[in-house]
Amino acid sequence: MEVKYETVAAHFGPDRLTPYQDDDGPGLRLGSPLSTEDLTIRDPRGGSPIDIAPIDMPLPARLALVPPGAVSQEFARVVAGLAMPRGGTVRIGHYDLATLPRSIFSSRLAFAGNTPVLFPGSIRDNLLYGLRVKPQASRRLDFTKQSLREALRTGNPLDSITDPWIDFAALGVEDAAGLDRRLVEILSRLGLGDDLYRYGLGTLSSVTHESEAGQRFILAREHLREHFEQQGLAGLVIPFSRGAFNDQATLGENLLFGVPRDTSLTEPLRLAAAVPFRTALAQTRLLDDLDRMGVEIARNLSEIFKDVPPGHPLFRRFSLITPEMVPEYEARLSRLAPTGRLPEEDSKAFLALSLAYVEPRMRFGLVDPILKSRVVGARSVVQDAFGGQDGCDIETYDPARINPRASVLDNILFGRIDTARMHSEEIIQREVLAVFREFDLEDGIRRRGLERQVGNRGLLLPERVRVRVGLTRALLRQPEILVIDRVTDHLEGGVQTLLDVVEEMIPSATLLASVSSEVEVHAFPDALRLVPSDQPMRNAAE
Repeated sequence: MEVKYETVAAHFGPDRLTPYQDDDGPGLRLGSPLSTEDLTIRDPRGGSPIDIAPIDMPLPARLALVPPGAVSQEFARVVAGLAMPRGGTVRIGHYDLATLPRSIFSSRLAFAGNTPVLFPGSIRDNLLYGLRVKPQASRRLDFTKQSLREALRTGNPLDSITDPWIDFAALGVEDAAGLDRRLVEILSRLGLGDDLYRYGLGTLSSVTHESEAGQRFILAREHLREHFEQQGLAGLVIPFSRGAFNDQATLGENLLFGVPRDTSLTEPLRLAAAVPFRTALAQTRLLDDLDRMGVEIARNLSEIFKDVPPGHPLFRRFSLITPEMVPEYEARLSRLAPTGRLPEEDSKAFLALSLAYVEPRMRFGLVDPILKSRVVGARSVVQDAFGGQDGCDIETYDPARINPRASVLDNILFGRIDTARMHSEEIIQREVLAVFREFDLEDGIRRRGLERQVGNRGLLLPERVRVRVGLTRALLRQPEILVIDRVTDHLEGGVQTLLDVVEEMIPSATLLASVSSEVEVHAFPDALRLVPSDQPMRNAAE
């Protein structure tokens, strides 16, 4: 009991207590070497705590932790401040990391692992999070605002989210636009340039047709159309035309011929339930016919999915309904009257199937020339219905304008891709990229890719993208010590890519890396061998 008390008392002794330091404290460097004394760390495999032999490694260095595995990963987490040692100390220079003020620790050390912590927001939001430490300029405070008075009275910070939080000069850029270009440069260096471009194509167009960039965009659209015709590829994209039905667009898209302000109405079920839309269909005598068309679609799908298990490729081929929706539609079919108007709830459900229908994909033979003509004729009635007092208007497709509610790709194509053509999407992507480069639009689209939403814990991004975003975030902080945990598993080029990027961005920093194999260890200039304290220690790769 006495030994345990002495251990606890020593750990919380005055010399180990974290000193107070506000945000204006000095930005010191930790220096050299990396050393340990009586270090004991947790065994990640559940065994007894592991005593690590003393370390005395000069810094800066490019170090792989040896041997690869759980112990190296735990040591990396201890150095990065993500895990506490069971005993002993870790120092960099003269500084005990356990007592280092958090403001200094977070500015001098950074960590990037294979399971980065990403929060809901854009890729840009997640990359810049670590740079928002304190406002870079003071501002005039308006204490007439209730929020400021409450903050002052309760002792809370007076800083605002709108304050300039990022030190652009420290990053070597002039402004936010320059920082975006820097972000794209780093992510592209890590192999995410194509991903950013693809994400950018899916964002809503942010330029107007009156701007210089907008004019170049419209010229690029016209050039692309001419290029397709010259190369015999005109059929790859079915263009939007006010007087023609687009066979590759859904029935709902053909009726709207544009994008509604309420973008939720692009969902067939929401559109089918919208009162102005249903009123317009009833006025043009399309409502009952499209309801019955939905019934036929449901019957076809019920037959196709009979005895088909969830997850079968057929559900992707006929994506109008999910496996969970099949019993619901079968129940609706079983209670239908042979004639007459459908009950409103059934009408909404079956109408939604019709609105999502594309004849060349489904091939049920339900869209004939007469129906196409009626749909085209109903467009103006539908658009007028949505232009009422609710202000839910429709931004229509116009070849001389950029639709701000449509994606970049939709705007440049101004039509729908003919998916029946072999490799059509691959050809389109290649030709569109060539045109964007010719009209100096590619970089802007990649920057738009930074707006991609990552979702909760980053789950809307593939794992390899999440890991590289986490690595980029750590590099942007320009740390003195960069700690890595198995990031190289997710990089094209592996260790060499990591070493090259670190040398370019933070050449004077130390890299301390936990890797997955001995092969990766030998790719590093140096190694730090972690040895149980009862064995001789060597701080070099063998």
